[in-house]
Amino acid sequence: MKILLLNPNTTASMTELMLAAGRQVTAAGTELVPLTASRGVPYIATRAEAQIGGAITLSYGTTNAFYAIIVASIAMLRPCSCAMNMSAKRCCTTW
Repeated sequence: MKILLLNPNTTASMTELMLAAGRQVTAAGTELVPLTASRGVPYIATRAEAQIGGAITLSYGTTNAFYAIIVASIAMLRPCSCAMNMSAKRCCTTW
């Protein structure tokens, strides 16, 4: 199973931390593909910046190459994540 791990901010070192954490909990045979946003803000700390990250996320979420997309970020010191099941086109978010 191939899962896209999308960091909606532009900080590659944060993507690497998220990837390391994700690899600790994925099942055998699961491939996490990391992607850092190429535009936007370096750190999402406000609701306005989260909106920017959300728009960027939508631009990456148009492919069926992945079973799922996990959007992972740190917002105001609270984890914010979204998992989109590409077959059901559903998105669950936490803020």
